[in-house]
Amino acid sequence: NRECCQSNKLLDKKEVMKKQIIFVIILISFGLLVGQSTLAFPSIVPGECLGDAPVDKCNLGSVEQTIANVAQIILGISGSVTLLVFVVGGIMYMLSGGNKERIGKATTMLKNAFIGLVIIFLSGALIKTLLKVLAGS
Repeated sequence: NRECCQSNKLLDKKEVMKKQIIFVIILISFGLLVGQSTLAFPSIVPGECLGDAPVDKCNLGSVEQTIANVAQIILGISGSVTLLVFVVGGIMYMLSGGNKERIGKATTMLKNAFIGLVIIFLSGALIKTLLKVLAGS
């Protein structure tokens, strides 16, 4: 009986260690992605239209570029929020302690985050396609 309890404690320690390692990897990944995403945001107004730029330089292409920049910012923020939902869902799953209700909530959160990520990627592809069609290239 004593060996049984010791082996259960050993298994519990291994499970806790696995969860802690996964948690640290997720935190590091989240930190790297958030740090990179702030560098990826464009300026809303295209560079050729800033300041005292002549009016003839700001044309329909500049309007399209502004729309693309706004869409990129919105998609970037949406992606960051989705990543945060993934992290929170993963943490909830790791801290569920075998509770079926908590596991269900965490799994639902992860599924919804995945669906949101797919929607974000499809939206980005749709916006790029529409802008190419509108630009005629």
